[in-house]
Amino acid sequence: MKKQKGQTLIEALVALGVAVVVATAITIAAISALKTTEFNSNANLASQYAQEGVEFARSIAQEDWGKFHTYQDDYCYNDNTTGLTSKGSNSCSLSKATSFARVLTIDQTGGGQCNSSAYVLVTVSWRDGACVNTNNDPLYNYFCHNVKVETCLSSVNAVTLP
Repeated sequence: MKKQKGQTLIEALVALGVAVVVATAITIAAISALKTTEFNSNANLASQYAQEGVEFARSIAQEDWGKFHTYQDDYCYNDNTTGLTSKGSNSCSLSKATSFARVLTIDQTGGGQCNSSAYVLVTVSWRDGACVNTNNDPLYNYFCHNVKVETCLSSVNAVTLP
């Protein structure tokens, strides 16, 4: 009997199939890693923006507690904002510069969280490829991710020491 040299067509197809499966697995893993990296990056940015919102509220309170004490609702806080815009029944617009929307909720009654202090909640929202626009409206602000930071602010009256 004669020995065969080389590969048969079936062996070559099996090798090609294994190579395709391995390449597909590597591609899926790489795409998943990129999505996770993007999500973590956005979550870190959202945390930064939420902290900026808390600092903004704190600066208003420190500058003029009387003015700060008039805020009692949900407010939009956008890029380069020098004040707060009442959110009302609308959603805060997506910032074109950052792709994040920020909402400051201020409850002067303490919101059950703060004793005799103002409760401040900053919610930063964003969307990515995982979000689904159920309204099929390209202008609809749909978000499926958010970061929340909360704090209590109270009036501190300066006392002059003798």
